[in-house]
Amino acid sequence: MSAKSHKSFGLHLFRYCQAIFAKAGIGALSALLLVSSNLLPCVASAQTDGGYPVDATLMRVPAHRFATPAVNVKRPVRVAIVKYVRPAPNEEIVPASVAALRQYFGEDRVRVTHLSLTELADAIRRGEVDVFLSSAGFYRRLADEGVKSLVSAVSLSYPDPNHGDGTAIVTAADRTDIETLKDVKGGVLATSTPTAFTGLLVPYGEMMKQGFKVDGFFSETLYLGDDDAMETAPGHLLDGTADVAFLRLCFLEEWLERHPEHAGKFKVINRKDGPGEVCARSTALYPTWTVATTKVTDPRVSRSVTQALLALKPTGSNGIYWGVATDYSSVDKLFRDTGTGPYAYLNTWSLKRFIAEYWHWLMLATVLVAGLILHSVRVTQLVHKRTAALRRSLAELQVLKEEAQGAAQRIERLERAGVVAQLSVIFAHEMRQPLGAISLYSLGLRRMLGNGSTDTARMTDVIDRLDRQTERANEIVARVRSYAKAEQPTRVLVSLREQVDRAAADLKTTGRYRTALRVVVTDEPVVTADPLEMELVALNLMKNALEASDAAGGAGEVVVTLSEEDERAIITVADDGGGTRETVERLNRGLGSTKAEGLGLGLSIVRGILEAYGGRLAFSTRRQGGLVARATVPVREVSAEPSPLDDDSLATGDNAVRDNRDEKAS
Repeated sequence: MSAKSHKSFGLHLFRYCQAIFAKAGIGALSALLLVSSNLLPCVASAQTDGGYPVDATLMRVPAHRFATPAVNVKRPVRVAIVKYVRPAPNEEIVPASVAALRQYFGEDRVRVTHLSLTELADAIRRGEVDVFLSSAGFYRRLADEGVKSLVSAVSLSYPDPNHGDGTAIVTAADRTDIETLKDVKGGVLATSTPTAFTGLLVPYGEMMKQGFKVDGFFSETLYLGDDDAMETAPGHLLDGTADVAFLRLCFLEEWLERHPEHAGKFKVINRKDGPGEVCARSTALYPTWTVATTKVTDPRVSRSVTQALLALKPTGSNGIYWGVATDYSSVDKLFRDTGTGPYAYLNTWSLKRFIAEYWHWLMLATVLVAGLILHSVRVTQLVHKRTAALRRSLAELQVLKEEAQGAAQRIERLERAGVVAQLSVIFAHEMRQPLGAISLYSLGLRRMLGNGSTDTARMTDVIDRLDRQTERANEIVARVRSYAKAEQPTRVLVSLREQVDRAAADLKTTGRYRTALRVVVTDEPVVTADPLEMELVALNLMKNALEASDAAGGAGEVVVTLSEEDERAIITVADDGGGTRETVERLNRGLGSTKAEGLGLGLSIVRGILEAYGGRLAFSTRRQGGLVARATVPVREVSAEPSPLDDDSLATGDNAVRDNRDEKAS
């Protein structure tokens, strides 16, 4: 054994003894050992396991030092150790740990294999491993496989098991063109393997933190391999075959101890190490080597392995021992940021990633869709319910409609019977004129015959007049019959001038009125109406005006004006009888006649006829005294409306009397 090995082993033996004395309360001996640690030579024997040095002191840890007796396992405990990059700062604890496990479980009850990262992952998935030792990154990469960490490596230099591993990004010291990460873009990288944790993933995470895209960042990557292949990495930097190398924490310092002739030829860029740290680094620190069990491991074996490893004392020049890491979140975040390990699905869009990324939105959408479905079902139910109710209502409405139609027909028959009674009054009212004329003509004819007159022409004229009045009386009778039957009058093109002239001639023929009657025609409008109804309108208006003027006691004049304005025919009848604003208001409101002998039907008939044709009747006063009646009828044809004599108001008589100047009773 070399002097350096003796010194390392002696240092461990010193610390081991110091711990025992301190535990026993022998402070003086502990202090003495502290003073003489660099003076006393230490002699010890060592053995190897698979080529790895073994601390002989740890090999001699008695079994009774463990907290519980060894577990009687039915089959050997299968221990797998990943092939790591050598030399490694933690490798001195590996053979000591294997020896402790064999001493705990039995020499032949522990089977150790050394596997690459890929081989180890496959063996774990096949259930061929109970306990394995790897980097913290590899352990977290297999978190979905049911692995569980037991202990993590701790050193005197890095005593926090949650922060004990990192990477140094190294380049040649004479490369003045490389000072930052940005400067190495497009260069050649030297590292261990594509799946290395500190050899690739950790520095990639640092680069991504600074906004660099690692894909295509380097023009070429030299994967040197695991085990001791990384020993050649510094040489690649010196000969220029690589521009930068990713070296695990403390690798450069240990390599320079073995090759002091190259001191000062390298530099670490993007330094993150703080004061007091023994090794330069370019990244954050992460949990280091981890011992873990798999899902096929007996829980008692896991407990025993944990006890055996935690019982080991610090070993090696750096005082390596096992502790318990409590926080692997930094490793998980690194995987997520780089899209590797359990988060490799982030590199491609898949159903798994889509669900993982947008699960909350999917949940919200699911709730909304479910709500819409429920709402749709509820609305459908309500629609069916309301539709059924509507159908019932429509059926009931149809029944009510049929009942209403039956009732209306009965009422119509009753009203028609009442109308017939009213028509008798109307008949008497309208028949006065032709009957009076017939009586007058008959009297005249009788006198002519009594006088022995032989004037054939005059007698013929009287007879013609009798025929016309008889025809007019017949028309009135026919019209009254049509009203009783609710028939619509026949509408033809009618010259209002002819109807006005005929009515005026009839009134003059009677000789009953002292007031003169004059017709002024400014236009000759033609309307679509029933001729008899238009004659009745003119006749009633002129007769009322003549009676009003006669009642006033003067020998005045009634002026009838026929004109057309804005497609409306206008018949204006002006008299010089008495009239006040109150009288006009009563006439326009249709409040009835003020004459004791009046039936109140004349202007009611006129108003009804005009309104049936879309016209109207209005009254106003004259400055020189008297009233003006203004009747308007549209020149164009309007839709047929019920006959004024068939209107309810006429049938009941509520609004029948509209003129306080209506004609006298028969």
